[in-house]
Amino acid sequence: MVQLYSRPPIIEAALQLVFTSPLSFEEMAKARKRTIKFFPQSEDLKQISFMIEEGGHASSTAPSITGHKLTSMEGTRAVLIYPDRLGFSILAPYPGWDQFVSEFRDIIKLLKRQGTVAVSSTRFINRIDVPAPPGSLVNHDDYFRLARIELPFDHGPLTGFGVQIAAPVGTAGHRVVLNASLAPSPLIDHLSILLDVDVLLDASPPLKQAEVWGRMNELRDWKNHIFEESITDKARELFR
Repeated sequence: MVQLYSRPPIIEAALQLVFTSPLSFEEMAKARKRTIKFFPQSEDLKQISFMIEEGGHASSTAPSITGHKLTSMEGTRAVLIYPDRLGFSILAPYPGWDQFVSEFRDIIKLLKRQGTVAVSSTRFINRIDVPAPPGSLVNHDDYFRLARIELPFDHGPLTGFGVQIAAPVGTAGHRVVLNASLAPSPLIDHLSILLDVDVLLDASPPLKQAEVWGRMNELRDWKNHIFEESITDKARELFR
């Protein structure tokens, strides 16, 4: 069952399509030009290659442009343009799945990006702020089911942890990468649990774009399921 929250803990959400046919640098430049009117803050994404030579000396190549990042004026939305993929991210407040997908579709239409899709994915970074008054000990098991680790030695309450899980899910080509950790909270007398859920659909054979949108909700459904199974009712009460 999908939970509806008045204050969803999503701090960043992203969608990405990986295409089978890459753009040329000229086509990327045209895509950037079409986008910059609506996303006026632009930067080139660069890559530097390093090589360790005989004798331990390091050398590097000149930076090469691998893509473009364009950000909205208020800084809450960003478009990532690479030769083989296109991404869109949005910062809190999260507007809801339907609007999120609709904005991404509008961007693809604006860029006139064609081609079949090999991989579609969504990523949601959640931050759950847990009360932690000075001198108190927080039992992470009360909030986060993935923190229930049986260690082979006696220990007190966990003061830190990090978990990464990568696995296929279901039978339709989906896979998940889940990262969870503790982090300092921006709120006084709190600590934060970060839950980063990345769901991907590997399409074989590649999908036409109309087919991608028809299956986009599958990514949302898996994301919601994994999030809900990773937290407890006590965590939900913090943002319900």
